Amino acid sequence: MPVHYRIVPKKDPRDLEAEPKYYPTVVSTGRTSLRELAERIARMSTVSTTDSMAMLEALLTVIPDELADGRIVDLGEFGAFRLTIQASGEATPQAAGEHNIKQVRVQYRSGKGFKKNPERGEIQTGQALMPFALGIKRERTRSHFS
Repeated sequence: MPVHYRIVPKKDPRDLEAEPKYYPTVVSTGRTSLRELAERIARMSTVSTTDSMAMLEALLTVIPDELADGRIVDLGEFGAFRLTIQASGEATPQAAGEHNIKQVRVQYRSGKGFKKNPERGEIQTGQALMPFALGIKRERTRSHFS
């Protein structure tokens, strides 16, 4: 299944007078619900949709608990989840503290099983083909700045 992308202009927030640069951006083709995932898992295995759903629901409960306890959740070839912090800095260690934390985010890093899948195709860029882990189709959209 190819991954679709479009070209999107983005301005540099530090220099709003500068010309925008154009970046490829992934275009979503829809959503898959937790129930749909459970149904697909059930079709591929010996467990029922209900059992698959229960396992996925438990995973959605356990992962945030583990992250809250300060752990990295490593799911092998699937990938790993960890917390990151966006914070402002202070001149001294004594001045820095919880008040500097602006946002806590969950970061996901894909595992080897997600990073490499040679059966998924290539990216087509202009006239040359470049090997890549995912097949890509390009979609053109209008500029937001024109």
